[in-house]
Amino acid sequence: RSTAELSRGRKATSVEELCNWTWRRCMWQFLEDRQSGRGAMIYSSSSMLAILVCVSLSSFAALFPDANFPSQFILALEVPFSAELVVRYVVCPNRHLFWLDSYNIVDLCSIVTSAVPRALAIAGALDQEVAYSFHIFTPFLICLRLLRRFEHFQLLKSAFMAALQALPVMLYTLLLITLLNSGAIYLLEPREIIPTLRDALWFTVITMSTVGYGDIAPTTLSGRALTGFLVVLSSLYMAIPI
Repeated sequence: RSTAELSRGRKATSVEELCNWTWRRCMWQFLEDRQSGRGAMIYSSSSMLAILVCVSLSSFAALFPDANFPSQFILALEVPFSAELVVRYVVCPNRHLFWLDSYNIVDLCSIVTSAVPRALAIAGALDQEVAYSFHIFTPFLICLRLLRRFEHFQLLKSAFMAALQALPVMLYTLLLITLLNSGAIYLLEPREIIPTLRDALWFTVITMSTVGYGDIAPTTLSGRALTGFLVVLSSLYMAIPI
């Protein structure tokens, strides 16, 4: 082959690769950035609506298993989401990092826990009770798909990470209060009220959370005074901004 033919071949290959990369880049921007165009905004809004419909239907199927809601319908709704995940992988600029993205992992887990057990149950290869144990978490996982659509979620994530730096000190202080009051209430109350230190620890945790199940209640004056102090202390402690 002549030099001119080789040059034309390389040029054709370069143009083909460029067109392929341009198409992938445009599709990736279309899926990732809803502000990239009117079509992207319409698609993003439609996806959010479809996700909410899936959450409603899967919740209904999980809350009312005796209603015999057709699993085939919910399974059919998973097809567009599965196709979108495949397209995202194909057009991803870096496929090696694709599965390191938490949003993609959430989408995959949602599809697997929703579609696979339903398909196996329909085919009779999976017990209905086992399939139902997957279905009860399906609405939660499907709802997580909306995280990708919230543009300002990263702000909340950043605020949480900033508050996380102070969390070890707060947990350490909470542990000190819990252990001290558990030992004190165990010594102040008779054994028929709080038989073991485990019961004292349970009572302290429930009291600090201001839930108060009522399964254990102090009877001595000193025990009630300590419990009242613990309620006030824990309420003030929980109100401390992190």
